[in-house]
Amino acid sequence: MKTLPQPWTAAMEATVFTGWIYDHLQPHAAALKAAHPLMLRAIAAAKKKNDRIDASKICDCLRCDFLPECYMAPAAIRERRRTLRYRNLLVRQMVQMKNKIGMLLMEAGVSYNKQRLHKAGYFRELLATNPDINEGLVSLLRLCRETVVRLQRTESALVRSLERDSLLMDRVELCGAEKSSANTV
Repeated sequence: MKTLPQPWTAAMEATVFTGWIYDHLQPHAAALKAAHPLMLRAIAAAKKKNDRIDASKICDCLRCDFLPECYMAPAAIRERRRTLRYRNLLVRQMVQMKNKIGMLLMEAGVSYNKQRLHKAGYFRELLATNPDINEGLVSLLRLCRETVVRLQRTESALVRSLERDSLLMDRVELCGAEKSSANTV
């Protein structure tokens, strides 16, 4: 970058990887812009597509001040969003596993208390005392339950880390939400 004529301006198409590249180049550039990918495609629609042609089109748009810019959140905000997206994934996987436990029991014709099924004590008691659950099903149910517990522990650790995040807690207080809802902000 030191060999580039100074000052220099750059633009790139926003992708999943744009954040760290943007952060790396930002201190060295006079101006750095991230182009909105959907709007850029509408502007630079072409039959021939490759990286060299795309880069040329982005440069042309930048020179003509016609680049459809998108907002680039600060690194700290992007990190919080990544953590919240990961927590969302964990919660969805946990729900899938809990639903799978119920489905496995229903497939085998096992009656169970829906409200208590995911409580550890009831689950152990159900596996130990219900004669309709064979050994093959027991191993699948235990595997599902272990996965749910592991996901819950990971999700709890994420929530604790989010609760220690002062910026996130300030935002929660501004909108009048409780601390327990901070993980959905």
